[in-house]
Amino acid sequence: MERPEIAAAYRERLQRVMIDEFQDTNRLQLALLDALGQEHEFAVGDRLQSIYAFRHADVSGFDERWRLRAAQGRAHALAANFRSRPEILELINAAFGAAHAGFQPLEAGLAALPGGGPAVEVLLTDAEAWEALADDDPQRMALGAGMPPVAVRVLAETRLVAERVARLTGEEGHAPRDVVVLLRAGTNMPVYERAFERAGVPAIATQGRGWWCRTCWPICASSSTRATRRPCSARSPRRPPASTPTRSRS
Repeated sequence: MERPEIAAAYRERLQRVMIDEFQDTNRLQLALLDALGQEHEFAVGDRLQSIYAFRHADVSGFDERWRLRAAQGRAHALAANFRSRPEILELINAAFGAAHAGFQPLEAGLAALPGGGPAVEVLLTDAEAWEALADDDPQRMALGAGMPPVAVRVLAETRLVAERVARLTGEEGHAPRDVVVLLRAGTNMPVYERAFERAGVPAIATQGRGWWCRTCWPICASSSTRATRRPCSARSPRRPPASTPTRSRS
């Protein structure tokens, strides 16, 4: 650093330094921390949540500090999760554990709630099979009928979700107000709205950054544990197709 006297002044003022989201720091920020020379430093982070490389975040700095602190006996893995039911954590561990080196399985900090049916349901779409169909294939045309012009994998996903919600609010007797779909971004929200409309499901969509206007409040992922992968049904425009076309890619 060019002004060590500034670092010394902050070092005298600060008794402790805490860094949250440490996985999203960059090399310059690490140099600033080192310049402070603060002995009492506490950092929290998760390398799998490093998503700001476009802002010059460098997760390798997190990895280096983790190895250094581990060798000193000063690193601790926080694996207990108090936000999710054990069934959800079991699914996450099974789905993503093998995909990441050094994955730390999540442990349930809460006991499973008593209840009847399973807590998790997995809906699968065969995106490659849908994309392998020609543009004039009847099944692909039925999938996109009345829908916005988006990628076929998006159509398959949105209409599958709408089909599942239609069953939840129809034959399974759940009220639409009890179901919510949370989207990671609002990009495809109009596609979901249209899919729900075609499935005959009443839905209200909203988005925003505040807690009270999160992305999308129409319908929810609720209830059962099973992987859904079955042939497409496009007999009626009111009934969206299921997870995969009937003719798979050769």
